[in-house]
Amino acid sequence: MDKMDLLCCENATVDLDMRCKPYLDPVLLKDDRVLYNLLNLEEKYMPNSTNFSCVQTDVEPKMRDEVAQWMLDVCREQRQEDEVFTLAMNLMDRFLSLVKGEKTTASTPRNRLSLPRL
Repeated sequence: MDKMDLLCCENATVDLDMRCKPYLDPVLLKDDRVLYNLLNLEEKYMPNSTNFSCVQTDVEPKMRDEVAQWMLDVCREQRQEDEVFTLAMNLMDRFLSLVKGEKTTASTPRNRLSLPRL
């Protein structure tokens, strides 16, 4: 393989229903150090559930559940792969564990994170 060859499944025609799969890199798959490092990084950057409850005083678990159900419905409607929903939930949890949300009221300023009353 030439250095300039792409490692993806691009072609001249675009088929929106076709799902491109990434190239399986044997160097990454056969080296146990890669998995070890990824697992360590995952543990280091995992959202902290205890921090979530300290930061989110106005957001109740029921609200998160309803947003999660809505996100799942959107992913299904758009025929996304399962990984899209799990990644979206992970990103939302990470964000909510760092940024304080507020319930939306008539007096809530719009320049802050505001979560609608569900």
